[in-house]
Amino acid sequence: FDDMVKLELPKALSKSLGPFGLRYRHMLVISTLFLMPRCLDRNTGAFSYGLGARWSVVDVLYWTTLSVAILPAVMVTVDFVARRFLHLNGWREQLWLLLSYALMCVTAGGFIVSLTMLGRWGRGSDSKAAVFASTCLVLCGLTALLFLTPTLACSSRRSPMQRISGSAAEAAVGAVAAEAEVARPDGYTIYV
Repeated sequence: FDDMVKLELPKALSKSLGPFGLRYRHMLVISTLFLMPRCLDRNTGAFSYGLGARWSVVDVLYWTTLSVAILPAVMVTVDFVARRFLHLNGWREQLWLLLSYALMCVTAGGFIVSLTMLGRWGRGSDSKAAVFASTCLVLCGLTALLFLTPTLACSSRRSPMQRISGSAAEAAVGAVAAEAEVARPDGYTIYV
């Protein structure tokens, strides 16, 4: 039983969580709660100072793109870097942390500066705003496609223990750990 748990549990957790530490919808909630209050505050101030509708549309698209595309990409980069070279220690670990932090800052900063410059350019005229809007929509669409495609492949949300027939699972689990039983509302029994 212990060997089966060691083999199957990481696969089951990987399927339930997806290829990243957080699901895309959780990243969206985090980034939206982090960035959208500033967007609302800026646009409220823009109306009181008499800035036009184009300014507000470009600003909302800017913050939405940051929220939907850029910040989730930064979160995935942090997840990727955190999973690499876990075996390092000492000065090698410190060097890896320094280099990976620098890489993430340069990459994220490059995206944000590029988007900011494009947004400022997009406030110049309606045609420039249309180019900025289409760029933002493409970035958001590609990011959503990138994050949502791996979850389409995971059609089975059942755990490995649920895939085993009921009597075989009960026999295997009951023979090893029959100290305590906890009945779940969905009809499965957890053995502790």
